[in-house]
Amino acid sequence: MKLSLSTYLLALTASAIVNTATAAETCLADCVQIDDVKTCTFDVKVNLNAGELGYFQIEQCGDEVNPTIGIEKGVTYNFVQAVSAIDYVPVLCF
Repeated sequence: MKLSLSTYLLALTASAIVNTATAAETCLADCVQIDDVKTCTFDVKVNLNAGELGYFQIEQCGDEVNPTIGIEKGVTYNFVQAVSAIDYVPVLCF
């Protein structure tokens, strides 16, 4: 896949903006640790009334739409979409 320079710069800028969240604004998952294996879960839903096509919400983050989530290197994360109505909406993490 070829990316233009402008696409690359846009993605880089978006990444820099996303990474400006403070620790107080970062939402954390529900985690369990068994022996040396840590597994965390985010419960994902779509609020169809939040925008033209809807926005993501995560149960662990309250009513915030498109929240900034905190993740940890070396940990397994599960993104649970229990409502089948959002099956057509991909969850993307940058």
